[in-house]
Amino acid sequence: QPCVHVPINTYDFRNLVAGGSVLLDEETGALTWNPEEKNYHGAFTDFKDLCLTDRLSYIKEYDAVMKIFPYKVFEACGTVWILTYMFESQVMYSYLKEHGVTYKKYSATLDSWEGIERYMFYPYDKSLDRIYDLKSLIHICDNEKMNKVGKPMYALSKAWFINKKANQDQIIALKKNTSNFYKNIVKARSNDCLWTTFLSEKDTLKGFGYSNGFVSLSTKATNDYSNRHCVAYLVNRFISPVMANMYHIPDGNSFDQDAFATSEMVQFIWRSAIRRGEPIQIYIPSSRMRELLEKWIDENQKPS
Repeated sequence: QPCVHVPINTYDFRNLVAGGSVLLDEETGALTWNPEEKNYHGAFTDFKDLCLTDRLSYIKEYDAVMKIFPYKVFEACGTVWILTYMFESQVMYSYLKEHGVTYKKYSATLDSWEGIERYMFYPYDKSLDRIYDLKSLIHICDNEKMNKVGKPMYALSKAWFINKKANQDQIIALKKNTSNFYKNIVKARSNDCLWTTFLSEKDTLKGFGYSNGFVSLSTKATNDYSNRHCVAYLVNRFISPVMANMYHIPDGNSFDQDAFATSEMVQFIWRSAIRRGEPIQIYIPSSRMRELLEKWIDENQKPS
């Protein structure tokens, strides 16, 4: 992601600003380290280093400090290649658009050149996409009782998990359902499990027999889990209001929340054995996320 939240205590941050160690540009939100404090070495040294690289911004509306990927890195390059899927649905697209970046899309296809098979780039052509018989490969858990926990629109979202007091019974039920999915529904071995949720909820939802199959929600570009056939996607993805504010994205308006959620989910699912063209079983308790996956499958299904 081009920006992430910096977990600094609000009291500490305000003291750094009030004490003059950190200089806050009230208009832009940019944070810099006071040159007169250049010899500082203490508890906030890491925070100081981020300030010195012009990577921090304060979002007043949400009282949040964000670490931003420095655009200067792109300016230092003649050409930048980004290997991804559904690019226009991602926050990176909005980040680059904010900086006025233009781009061209290419298709990456396995081809033969001088007798050697290798991936080659061609001007983007949807017909060059690898098309699978998705309906025969992706088997979504259709258990009404197990999916009941994710029926509300915002169930399993970040805010839903944070509000543990109100949703405690549902969170307990989610853990039991996940255990039931692996143990009884798909009868998975521990080394065949792959699951994810927000990192803050990993310990809350992990269970016997599948806990070691946890993979970070944002994991991409790895084949390390391509032998896993049983997947649990225990989240409901939305772009955060802080990011929407940073990139001037009116939530639910110009930024497509559903496309963003679909992109993130599909890229995670593709860490599993389906990347090898093998069938998978998947538990997606969020009704919103499940419907988005079903819609994506219908739109990208291999023609009969």
